[in-house]
Amino acid sequence: MKIFLSYASQDREVAKSIHRALLEQGHDVFFDREDLLPGEEFHIQIRKTIERSDLFVFLISENAIDAGSYTLNELEIAEKSLRQASGRLLPVLLRPVPFDQIPTFAKSVTLLQSPGSIPAAVADAVSRIERKRRRALVWKAVGGT
Repeated sequence: MKIFLSYASQDREVAKSIHRALLEQGHDVFFDREDLLPGEEFHIQIRKTIERSDLFVFLISENAIDAGSYTLNELEIAEKSLRQASGRLLPVLLRPVPFDQIPTFAKSVTLLQSPGSIPAAVADAVSRIERKRRRALVWKAVGGT
């Protein structure tokens, strides 16, 4: 699956762990500093990558939802480009933040919260989303409605 991983720079360490876990599952994961090409306008590349992604993973922290955070731009692009949030958006709560401060689009599906390993929880959730997507494709291919 093509996955866009959106996170605030202050949360880079946990994002790196999630990135590794998803790569180990065989996913194609966009990870900003490693995937942005030198000499290209990053805004354009980020927009195109989000639009082509199967899943948008949004890591929620006080830094990610802070006014002026670039992650809010990424979330807005995802909201405009995804046909639906269900099965295409995975909001992950890294640390508790007031629910009313979480962007509406991120709250349009159930937030992933884990008392244990966040990278393991994200990898498991992505695996379940992928299985559900595959079942839907098989169902459609065999003539299901």
